[in-house]
Amino acid sequence: MTLSYTKLMGAAATLALIAGPALGQESINQPVVIDQVQLGQTISDLNVVVIDQTFDAIAASTAVGNTAAGELLRGNLDYDAIQTNSGETSAANTVTGGLVSGTLTSSTTAYGNASTSGTELGDIYNYANQTTSGDTAADSDISLNGAENIAASTTAAANVSASQGAFGQNSSFQEQASNGSVQATSNASLFNINESGAFTTTASGNVASSSAQTSTSINGAVQTTSAGQTISSSTDIFALDGNDVSTTTTASGNSFVLQNEYGFASLGREGSQLYQENNASENADATITLENWSGNANASAYGVGNSALVSNFGSDTSLYALQNNSGNISSTASLTGDSNSNGTGAASATSIGNAASGFLCNTCGDSILRGTVTQRNNGNTSASTTVNATSSGSIIGTATAIGNAATFTSSGS
Repeated sequence: MTLSYTKLMGAAATLALIAGPALGQESINQPVVIDQVQLGQTISDLNVVVIDQTFDAIAASTAVGNTAAGELLRGNLDYDAIQTNSGETSAANTVTGGLVSGTLTSSTTAYGNASTSGTELGDIYNYANQTTSGDTAADSDISLNGAENIAASTTAAANVSASQGAFGQNSSFQEQASNGSVQATSNASLFNINESGAFTTTASGNVASSSAQTSTSINGAVQTTSAGQTISSSTDIFALDGNDVSTTTTASGNSFVLQNEYGFASLGREGSQLYQENNASENADATITLENWSGNANASAYGVGNSALVSNFGSDTSLYALQNNSGNISSTASLTGDSNSNGTGAASATSIGNAASGFLCNTCGDSILRGTVTQRNNGNTSASTTVNATSSGSIIGTATAIGNAATFTSSGS
């Protein structure tokens, strides 16, 4: 679940960059309504060529069918976004050539619909209705003689909605329908990765997040994906010599992450649960091949149909969710190579049909964690891991397949 939270917050940060400046600094008395329809293709294609050598390189390719934002520095905000995208959305990013002696930063992002809202010192009501019918794809390809450091992220999502608030009441409700296929692909081939290489590849149908601080946060959503569609994430990394190389590869149908600090937090309510229905197939595939590695080499693949996470500190917390998964979930992770310097090699594959987690850090000692989670899984879940190391200091391999998983955890004094 921690991985999911990190990715979602990364998506929210990307949304903030895409959305541009805030609406203003004072309360908006009338509702802000944004209604968007995208019928054609939205395509970005970036090619970066390193002729011989450069110190640092930045390559960013972004395609978004519809993007909307309602943000205040302070005050109350009533924000509605209605977004429909029937066209294809794709982003491609290619980096080729010689040597990057510093850091290569590569970002490839494709969103069918994207919406974000936020305020401080005021109340916020966020409503998003998002439907994507076309396919969404993000493809990254790196082919270099070498690089000192690589930080590469490839993200594709049909619908993304994020809201945030502080010192007020944060209320949000999302209706998200992903009716097309989603694909995120990362490929890299180098002679050398000298210091570090971190590759993150994420494909999602519907993504919703809400974060608040010293606030009451009440949230809900209806998230669906269509049958006959595929949500796939694939990473393939090759280097003759690599140091501290890792990949995190994720494919998810529906996800909602709620994070709150010091205020009542609820995802779903009794009689009005968070509803997630995944009918698409999720495939996550992570492959690392290093003829020789030092330090750590880690290939991680995670596939999930429906995911709901609530995390709160110091106040009452609730999670009410109804999750139905009919899609097949598969994950594969592979690490192949040799470590003459006794490095550590690891590969892990995890597949879950439905996942729900409620966490409360009970700093006061009298806060309550409550909720009801209903999960139904009709799809197949499979996980496969391969570690093939000629020599190394240690190797670790794990494969985990779970139909339904739900946890409620309260910790603290």
